[in-house]
Amino acid sequence: DSEMKEAIVLKIAILAEKYAEDLRWYVDSMVQVISLAGDYVSDDIWHRVVQIVTNHQELQEYAAGKLFDVVQSKRAHETAVCLAGYILGEFGFLIAEQPGHSGEEQFNAVHQHFKNISAKARSLLLSTYIKLANNFPEILPLVNPVFSKYSTSTNIELQQRAIEYLALPAIGADAMEEILKEMPAYAENRESHLEQRLKPHEGADVRS
Repeated sequence: DSEMKEAIVLKIAILAEKYAEDLRWYVDSMVQVISLAGDYVSDDIWHRVVQIVTNHQELQEYAAGKLFDVVQSKRAHETAVCLAGYILGEFGFLIAEQPGHSGEEQFNAVHQHFKNISAKARSLLLSTYIKLANNFPEILPLVNPVFSKYSTSTNIELQQRAIEYLALPAIGADAMEEILKEMPAYAENRESHLEQRLKPHEGADVRS
């Protein structure tokens, strides 16, 4: 059932991180899990992938390239789109010099999924778009119409983000750069948050 599938995905995520001898293998494994079982991948799990990529500079270019490839597919799962949106917004500039990986091509790869995902995921992608526009000013003519459209959305979260991002370039390039600079490394906790989540599942297994 769904609860069992979610527990299995959680355990896979923990084991992939714990026993990965190569972090590229970890990224590959988690992308595969998300692609195959996206409906059962909680936000905590893909957020953990973001944390690991953010905390390992040597992994950032690889992860950006990997997730760019994922979202080029029209069938990418919403969870994969969210993960790719975050990673490309933060680290897409690292692959922009590669053929076929320009800022415009990154935007197009992500944006093709916009109409098919939830409002929550769309809100995240609006943040991706302003981050991409900060790194690639030439795509502002592509992202501004999206912000304009959703500045009157009935969804308050979408509306607020769209209005703020539409106005952001007017404050000046230096201020925009400061606001949209890369996220700092995450604090490494002694115990993984995913392992903490596993405990209730283990307790349920014992009681059953």
